[in-house]
Amino acid sequence: MKVYAILVAGGRGLRFGGASPKQYLQLGGHYVFEYALGAFLAQGFVERIVLVVHEDYLAFWNGYLDAKCYGHRVILATAGTDRSHSVSNGLDALGALKEDDGVVVHDIVRPYVTDSMLQSVRSALEHYQAATFAIASTDTLLEVDINGGIIGSPDRSRYLRVQTPQCFCYQTLRDAFIHRDEHPGFSPTDEFGLVLVASKGADSSRFTVLEGDYRNIKITREEDMSTLLPFLQGLGSVSD
Repeated sequence: MKVYAILVAGGRGLRFGGASPKQYLQLGGHYVFEYALGAFLAQGFVERIVLVVHEDYLAFWNGYLDAKCYGHRVILATAGTDRSHSVSNGLDALGALKEDDGVVVHDIVRPYVTDSMLQSVRSALEHYQAATFAIASTDTLLEVDINGGIIGSPDRSRYLRVQTPQCFCYQTLRDAFIHRDEHPGFSPTDEFGLVLVASKGADSSRFTVLEGDYRNIKITREEDMSTLLPFLQGLGSVSD
């Protein structure tokens, strides 16, 4: 089994505001994207990394990668109309893989990625067809209808907050994208959820949840940057 990575970096940061998308902002003296990229580059078992980027930033990335001399280990793919199509574009860029090869998908604006996380991913790929990191919710939850009316308060112990990295056997992920294309209007928010829907009725023991980390924050608001900075200062895997 070979393992490949797709780093989703195509967002335009419209909710975040600012002149540049959040992945291109400076955090602790580095671009936000360099933390996750460096973590994956440090793993010898990762054969190739696909960076999925918005077409407006292709020139930036070509210059950046040429300067870094990563060779063919890091390649580019153009982002799609939404997250799901961006990831499938990344998968297409990898070409034809073996059915049991592993594919890891990660949001590049989650900069807190550790060696132990990625080793857990590698181990999960040896035993499962799909896995995701997730953490328990510490907040009370409310269920509301489409108009914001309160339906009830579900038992939070039965719900987890999903994170990336997520990992998949290549064919499992490929089949999930075929399912998506056969069901117009279906808009999954992450690939693990897509796989669950596409595999409905399958043996659930093929999938697993890995223990996530509360420091694995997806940068969404400006204050997330200052929250993350002390967590990132000791990682030591920033892309050089």
